[in-house]
Amino acid sequence: MSADDNGATYYTLAMAKASEDATLSSLKLSVIPDSGPYNPGALADSDIILIPGIYEYTVKVPSRTTYVAVTEAVPTASNVATAQITDAVLTEGSGTASVKVTAEAGNVQTYTVHLEANPDAAHGAVLYEEDFENGIYNQDPSSGWKLGTAIDTANLRVVNDGGGKVLEKYTNPNMAFTVGSGAWTNYEVRARLKAVASPALPGINARASADGRNFYMLRIHDGENGLAGGSKGYISLGRSVDGALKEYTVKMPYPYVVGKWYQLRLVVNGSRLMGYVDDKLVFDVTDNGSLFPGQPPALSQGKAGIRSANQATRFDDFAVYEPENN
Repeated sequence: MSADDNGATYYTLAMAKASEDATLSSLKLSVIPDSGPYNPGALADSDIILIPGIYEYTVKVPSRTTYVAVTEAVPTASNVATAQITDAVLTEGSGTASVKVTAEAGNVQTYTVHLEANPDAAHGAVLYEEDFENGIYNQDPSSGWKLGTAIDTANLRVVNDGGGKVLEKYTNPNMAFTVGSGAWTNYEVRARLKAVASPALPGINARASADGRNFYMLRIHDGENGLAGGSKGYISLGRSVDGALKEYTVKMPYPYVVGKWYQLRLVVNGSRLMGYVDDKLVFDVTDNGSLFPGQPPALSQGKAGIRSANQATRFDDFAVYEPENN
């Protein structure tokens, strides 16, 4: 009560119309959308580019993708609007994700993302396949996952991730794990992989020695890629020489995003090495003993595998195939 105004108290009431904004300012998926042919002169878009007034999108994703999560959906009026997310399960290469945005005023706008997986590349006979859906990873003494010459039981585990189970390398040190036969010569390795935390650097290996210290490797890296502006993220081709990694001097720019799934494919056929990321050919080179720094000798046979550096990483749908028409 105010004694200066005959005991009257005055209140000011501010009125505002409830926001009807049910749009999104960003929409991110758990994979890199396919933006067309690979362009080494520019970094591909890592997320969907939203267009005002457009609420339905068709997005191509890497082959063998069976589950796509919406990892971020931010309403433009993020302080008052809400977003309800439905992830996508892909059946026979297609599926739909959606985001239902409810404005402060109660009106609703739904964003729909139709997902289409690229066709899988043809391959020869299956040498090895593992998708970890049984909840365990191969620990067979002769062909299972080894760190050095022994089956690993201290760094790998199977965990749930989105639509299924995956292999996680959950410790931080740089480690390479091998699987399969040391007699393999010409083949290809495929796997889906992602960094769980930065700066994890996951990759796949081929022609690995019995002790896992010599091999070829293809991986995603978070370093500067040489493009104008100092952007980061590239695919690298490497050769481990007695445990020391020697990377090919050419870097192929590609977005590095923690939490995104990538599909890598490494083909070794005679002296020819081919590397793919998300179905795009980024390396096609010949190793005659002079390709990598220090000119280490070319590798002719060995096991397949994975390598993880710095932080936790996850792998899925690991496969080794003979080359097509072998």
